[in-house]
Amino acid sequence: MSDNNLKLWDSISKTDPKYTKKVTFGRAFTSITPIYQAKMATKIFGVQGIKWGIFPDSEKFSEREIGDTILLNYDAVMYFHHEGERGEIPIHACTELAAKTKNGVLKVDADARKKVVTSAKSKGFSDIGMCADIFMGEFEDYEYFKTREEEANLERNEGKSEEKLKGELEYDSYIEKQLKLIGESVNMNMLKACYKEAMIKATVRKDEKSQIKLTKAKDAKKLELEGNDNVKAV
Repeated sequence: MSDNNLKLWDSISKTDPKYTKKVTFGRAFTSITPIYQAKMATKIFGVQGIKWGIFPDSEKFSEREIGDTILLNYDAVMYFHHEGERGEIPIHACTELAAKTKNGVLKVDADARKKVVTSAKSKGFSDIGMCADIFMGEFEDYEYFKTREEEANLERNEGKSEEKLKGELEYDSYIEKQLKLIGESVNMNMLKACYKEAMIKATVRKDEKSQIKLTKAKDAKKLELEGNDNVKAV
């Protein structure tokens, strides 16, 4: 398989953590702000309704009753233009339209149509790689999340000299603070936490000088803590 097949996927697979939130609904997961995906699509493909969108005549809403619950199904075809070609993706979603509460009262969701369309679009976007790191579970990995957060901060400050300078000064101050905390660590857990956080930032910025400093400080403190434990054991 040619790497070119993943060109589009790789260009839109990373999500800016600023537009995500943690959700606990039966299970814990990360959700994306829908308008963020629309903005990404507009940036990559063009204006919605011209270069990407849903074929209006393809939209079909249908209801299905299961016990005391009414489900709203949505089926449509999403299209987009990329490098002179048009792509089409069938999209589907289902949401709860109405259901009886424990008290036997029928509760209707007035936003069901909006929710089911948004859900279907999001799934369609994910099928071409948009925000793939969310759907692949990468955001549930703490190290990946912190790395992506740092990358996104740098991306947002690119081209903004004042913000960039401010970010660099804050970064330098942060590294010095972490080096101090590493040296003051009273146990291995504290040492690992201080080192891990700082190394993520230094790695994203490709700051080899700080990476070397942090590693040397961590190794020296590790030997000191291990020595203290041996003395206590004796």
